[in-house]
Amino acid sequence: MKYGLMLVGSIILGIITMGCSGSNSTPEKAPKLPTVQPGTASNDVVEFSALDKKPVVKNSVAPEYPESLQQSGTDGRVILQGIVEKDGTVSNIRVLKSSGYEAMDNAAIEAFQQFLFEPGEVNGEPVRTKVVVPFQFRVKKE
Repeated sequence: MKYGLMLVGSIILGIITMGCSGSNSTPEKAPKLPTVQPGTASNDVVEFSALDKKPVVKNSVAPEYPESLQQSGTDGRVILQGIVEKDGTVSNIRVLKSSGYEAMDNAAIEAFQQFLFEPGEVNGEPVRTKVVVPFQFRVKKE
Protein backbone atom coordinates (compact mmCIF):
# COMPACT_ATOMS: atom_id res chain seq x y z
CA MET A 1 0.00 0.00 0.00
CA LYS A 2 1.42 3.42 -0.91
CA TYR A 3 1.24 6.39 1.41
CA GLY A 4 1.02 10.04 0.46
CA LEU A 5 0.88 13.27 2.38
CA MET A 6 -2.44 14.93 2.89
CA LEU A 7 -2.59 18.13 4.91
CA VAL A 8 -6.12 18.40 6.18
CA GLY A 9 -7.84 21.75 5.93
CA SER A 10 -6.47 25.01 4.76
CA ILE A 11 -3.70 26.54 6.80
CA ILE A 12 -5.03 29.95 5.89
CA LEU A 13 -8.45 29.07 7.30
CA GLY A 14 -6.82 27.24 10.19
CA ILE A 15 -5.32 30.27 11.82
CA ILE A 16 -6.60 30.47 15.33
CA THR A 17 -6.47 33.93 16.81
CA MET A 18 -5.34 34.89 20.26
CA GLY A 19 -7.58 36.91 22.54
CA CYS A 20 -10.89 35.53 21.30
CA SER A 21 -13.60 35.33 23.92
CA GLY A 22 -16.27 32.68 24.18
CA SER A 23 -18.47 34.93 26.29
CA ASN A 24 -21.94 35.86 25.09
CA SER A 25 -22.08 38.94 27.29
CA THR A 26 -22.17 42.39 25.79
CA PRO A 27 -18.59 43.54 25.35
CA GLU A 28 -17.49 46.67 27.11
CA LYS A 29 -16.10 49.43 24.94
CA ALA A 30 -12.40 48.71 24.40
CA PRO A 31 -9.99 51.41 25.46
CA LYS A 32 -8.64 53.51 22.60
CA LEU A 33 -5.17 52.37 21.57
CA PRO A 34 -2.46 54.95 21.16
CA THR A 35 -1.85 55.99 17.58
CA VAL A 36 0.97 54.06 15.93
CA GLN A 37 3.26 56.62 14.34
CA PRO A 38 5.32 55.84 11.23
CA GLY A 39 8.91 55.09 12.16
CA THR A 40 8.02 54.26 15.77
CA ALA A 41 10.50 51.85 17.33
CA SER A 42 7.75 50.16 19.33
CA ASN A 43 8.18 46.41 19.45
CA ASP A 44 5.05 45.77 21.46
CA VAL A 45 2.86 42.92 20.31
CA VAL A 46 -0.66 44.19 19.63
CA GLU A 47 -3.53 41.96 20.71
CA PHE A 48 -5.35 40.41 17.77
CA SER A 49 -8.69 41.84 18.92
CA ALA A 50 -7.25 45.39 18.86
CA LEU A 51 -6.24 45.31 15.19
CA ASP A 52 -7.98 47.39 12.54
CA LYS A 53 -6.74 44.94 9.90
CA LYS A 54 -5.93 41.30 10.71
CA PRO A 55 -2.81 39.61 9.33
CA VAL A 56 -3.36 37.65 6.12
CA VAL A 57 -1.23 34.75 4.88
CA LYS A 58 0.47 35.73 1.60
CA ASN A 59 2.64 32.64 1.31
CA SER A 60 2.30 29.39 3.26
CA VAL A 61 4.58 26.39 3.09
CA ALA A 62 3.39 22.84 3.66
CA PRO A 63 5.55 20.95 6.15
CA GLU A 64 7.64 18.06 4.93
CA TYR A 65 6.08 14.91 6.38
CA PRO A 66 8.82 12.97 8.19
CA GLU A 67 9.28 9.87 6.04
CA SER A 68 9.58 7.43 8.94
CA LEU A 69 6.29 8.65 10.44
CA GLN A 70 4.60 8.70 7.05
CA GLN A 71 5.68 5.13 6.27
CA SER A 72 4.50 3.90 9.66
CA GLY A 73 1.07 5.49 9.07
CA THR A 74 1.47 7.98 11.93
CA ASP A 75 -0.88 10.98 11.91
CA GLY A 76 -0.48 14.01 14.11
CA ARG A 77 -1.33 17.62 14.82
CA VAL A 78 1.02 20.39 15.89
CA ILE A 79 -0.20 23.77 17.11
CA LEU A 80 2.33 26.60 16.85
CA GLN A 81 2.33 30.18 18.05
CA GLY A 82 4.41 32.91 16.47
CA ILE A 83 4.73 36.65 16.12
CA VAL A 84 3.90 38.17 12.73
CA GLU A 85 6.45 40.96 12.45
CA LYS A 86 5.82 44.34 10.83
CA ASP A 87 7.52 43.07 7.65
CA GLY A 88 5.24 39.98 7.51
CA THR A 89 7.83 37.41 8.59
CA VAL A 90 7.25 35.07 11.53
CA SER A 91 9.43 35.08 14.66
CA ASN A 92 9.38 33.72 18.22
CA ILE A 93 7.81 30.41 17.18
CA ARG A 94 6.89 28.04 19.96
CA VAL A 95 4.98 24.78 20.20
CA LEU A 96 1.66 25.19 22.01
CA LYS A 97 0.61 21.57 21.48
CA SER A 98 3.03 18.90 20.39
CA SER A 99 2.14 16.01 18.11
CA GLY A 100 4.13 13.80 20.44
CA TYR A 101 6.76 13.30 17.73
CA GLU A 102 9.77 15.61 17.70
CA ALA A 103 10.34 15.12 13.95
CA MET A 104 6.75 16.14 13.17
CA ASP A 105 6.92 19.18 15.48
CA ASN A 106 10.20 20.26 13.86
CA ALA A 107 8.75 19.87 10.34
CA ALA A 108 5.86 22.17 11.31
CA ILE A 109 8.25 24.74 12.81
CA GLU A 110 10.44 24.73 9.69
CA ALA A 111 7.39 25.29 7.49
CA PHE A 112 5.98 28.07 9.70
CA GLN A 113 9.34 29.90 9.63
CA GLN A 114 8.87 30.27 5.87
CA PHE A 115 5.36 31.78 6.01
CA LEU A 116 4.89 35.34 4.84
CA PHE A 117 1.98 37.49 5.98
CA GLU A 118 0.50 40.86 5.22
CA PRO A 119 0.96 42.17 8.76
CA GLY A 120 -1.87 43.32 10.97
CA GLU A 121 -2.45 47.05 11.18
CA VAL A 122 -3.56 49.71 13.62
CA ASN A 123 -4.39 53.12 12.17
CA GLY A 124 -2.98 52.05 8.81
CA GLU A 125 0.44 51.13 10.22
CA PRO A 126 1.82 47.57 10.45
CA VAL A 127 2.19 46.15 13.95
CA ARG A 128 3.54 42.97 15.54
CA THR A 129 0.78 40.42 16.18
CA LYS A 130 0.62 37.01 17.84
CA VAL A 131 -0.98 34.21 15.77
CA VAL A 132 -1.59 30.52 16.32
CA VAL A 133 -1.49 28.06 13.41
CA PRO A 134 -2.36 24.35 13.50
CA PHE A 135 -0.58 21.88 11.22
CA GLN A 136 -2.37 18.59 10.54
CA PHE A 137 -0.38 15.59 9.33
CA ARG A 138 -2.52 12.79 7.95
CA VAL A 139 -1.31 9.84 5.95
CA LYS A 140 -3.38 9.28 2.85
CA LYS A 141 -3.60 5.60 2.04
CA GLU A 142 -3.73 4.94 -1.69
